[in-house]
Amino acid sequence: MANNIIEKLNSIVKETGEKLEGNCLYKHHTDFVKRTDSENVVSDLKALSRISNSLFEIGVNAGHSLAIMKEANENLQIKCCDLCFHSYTEKCCEFLEVNLLKGNSKKVVPQMPLEIFDLIHIDGGHTVLCLKQDIENCKRLSNENTKVLIDDTNFKRIKALCDEYIAKGFLKEISEEYNINTKTHRLYQYVF
Repeated sequence: MANNIIEKLNSIVKETGEKLEGNCLYKHHTDFVKRTDSENVVSDLKALSRISNSLFEIGVNAGHSLAIMKEANENLQIKCCDLCFHSYTEKCCEFLEVNLLKGNSKKVVPQMPLEIFDLIHIDGGHTVLCLKQDIENCKRLSNENTKVLIDDTNFKRIKALCDEYIAKGFLKEISEEYNINTKTHRLYQYVF
């Protein structure tokens, strides 16, 4: 991974004086203490970005996952959505030169012009209601080949919601087909 890009993102966060929210590389509010499973998460993100041309991500935080995916596929077209609750989010997106849609995903996604993405990464609000809205709203940005990576599926309530969508025939899990190496996120496709 291009450590200088990650270091620059970390520098942007430090300049704001805010604590970094936990992400794919670092533990929550710990002054950049690495997660023990970060190698597997990075491996998954890189593999998925290499087989994708376009990405839509909900929940940018400081953009570490975007940096990893962009480094693995420099031609990846990226659009993302974030509340910009943290003062560092917009600055990190500017540095990464990604198309940031500012606002609540439950309002932003339904108003987006129709565009189909190869990969959707849902890592926004972690309540069941918020995730439910994101899963349902993102279907219009998908087709039968779109892969949907949902973060924090190691939490029982998140995994239970995803399992409920599988039981209803709204999603199907494809994690094993793509050798997803961590339990913190799972890979799905919409059923059409």
